[in-house]
Amino acid sequence: NTHTHTVCTIILVSVPSKYFKFVGGEPDPLEWGKVKPFGIYCIAFVASLYCNMRALSELNVETVIVFRAMSPIAVSILDYLYLGRSLPSLKSFTGLTVIVLGAISYVRNDLEFAQKGLQAYTWVGMYFFLICFLMVFGKSLVKDVELTLSGNVYYTNLLSLPLIAMFALGTGETNNAS
Repeated sequence: NTHTHTVCTIILVSVPSKYFKFVGGEPDPLEWGKVKPFGIYCIAFVASLYCNMRALSELNVETVIVFRAMSPIAVSILDYLYLGRSLPSLKSFTGLTVIVLGAISYVRNDLEFAQKGLQAYTWVGMYFFLICFLMVFGKSLVKDVELTLSGNVYYTNLLSLPLIAMFALGTGETNNAS
C-alpha cells in the first residue's frame, strides 16, 4: 500500500500546487531539455523507494536507519570526487567516522547478518547506493538545470508518478488498497 499512498500524495499535493499555487508559487513549465535529466533522477528515486520498502520488509527498522545514517560520509566523498567540493573538516570527518564505527558495531551484532551474511543486506545495500546517488546527482541537477524550488519538486513528483503507479499495479497493491 506504500506505493498507492505515495501516488495519492503526489496527486493531492504536488500536481494541484501547479494550478492553485499552494507552495512556492507556480512551478516552471515542463521542457524536454529539463525533463530528460530529471527522468534519470526519478527512476533512481522510485527505485530507492522500492528498495527501502523491500529492506524494511526483510530487516528491522534499525538496520535501515543504520545504513541511512552512513550515507553522509559516502556522499561527502562522492561530492569531493564528482562535484569538486571540499572534503569534510577534521571535526566533521571524525563525527562521520564515529557513525561508521557504530554501524560496523551494529552489523557485527545483527542477528540477520549472523544468519544470512551479506545476502541479508542486499536490499538495504541497494537502497544505500541509490540514496547516495540521489543526493549527489540531485545537487548536480539543482546546479545545472535552471528551475525554481517549486519547479524541482514539481518535476520530481510529476515524472515519478507514472513510475510509482506502474510499481503499484505491477505488485498488485491496487488490488489490496483500502
